[in-house]
Amino acid sequence: MKYRMFALFAVICLIVCCPAYADESDYTQITGEIKDGLYINRTLGAEAYFDENWRVLSRKDIATLTGAAASDSPALEELTSGAMPVFCVSTKDGRANINITVIHLGVSASLLSDPDSVFMDMFAESARNGAANVLTEMGIKDFTAERMKTSFLGEEYHSVYSTSKLNGFINQYQKLVICIRGEYSITVTATSLGRDAIDEMLSMFRRIGS
Repeated sequence: MKYRMFALFAVICLIVCCPAYADESDYTQITGEIKDGLYINRTLGAEAYFDENWRVLSRKDIATLTGAAASDSPALEELTSGAMPVFCVSTKDGRANINITVIHLGVSASLLSDPDSVFMDMFAESARNGAANVLTEMGIKDFTAERMKTSFLGEEYHSVYSTSKLNGFINQYQKLVICIRGEYSITVTATSLGRDAIDEMLSMFRRIGS
């Protein structure tokens, strides 16, 4: 139960954006794919290796956590209907979780191309508010949620870092890193229980082929 609550928070703590059209040929590059433990997301421009200590959640697992319709063969329309979790992996002991969420920005993309723009600032602030709202809706009162810049893949990105206590005594740490890639916002979220392993988890990602 504790893991389900923590995993659900990690997946549903998303930014809401307007829907737009995504090309069919882009689908796998956007969602990424994993083979022999190596996850590659070409739109994000990153890869990460997950050894036997990690378990990749199927789309049905993710659907169970989010309450969405279960499907292992998702329709392209899912990418155009708002924030979509496309990848989720957790340690087998349930104490760490990484998920990747994609939003097709459409006409909004040009407004977010400059990381120092007021629009990007507003976008990041909406992520912070979303994180705080999810914690509040879960009945968690003892939490913090703050914006910061985070080094990821050799660059600085807007991010939201939160700390909270599940059931009043289990420390939870989470960071959402917001990456704008052309017409897409790709949010990489790392969550850990007990100890802050966020930076360690994010460092698992590297540029493709590096």
